[in-house]
Amino acid sequence: MVFDVDSKAVSLITAHGAAAASSAAEVASQCAVIVTMLPDNSAVRRVYADEVVATAAPGSLLIDSSTVDPALSKEMASIASSKDLTFVDAPVSGGEEERDASSC
Repeated sequence: MVFDVDSKAVSLITAHGAAAASSAAEVASQCAVIVTMLPDNSAVRRVYADEVVATAAPGSLLIDSSTVDPALSKEMASIASSKDLTFVDAPVSGGEEERDASSC
């Protein structure tokens, strides 16, 4: 199941068989593992605090791959833990330019 504010991005994934959701809350209510990659601190706070934590089933695994302030990730982990959810901070940084320049 996939959700993005960009409907074209959703279409690219649903063309390969994924189901489209109308919100992050819908994804969280339907999936036991939720992976996000959001643009900034405010988006992470809004999506997790207002949508994901409110609708995810206890025991769900929340993986955030946003590159944000570590203090925010700790805060989201605490909020998730209070609802019997596991929050993992797994940031991705550098973008395509860094990837292409990498010697790995």
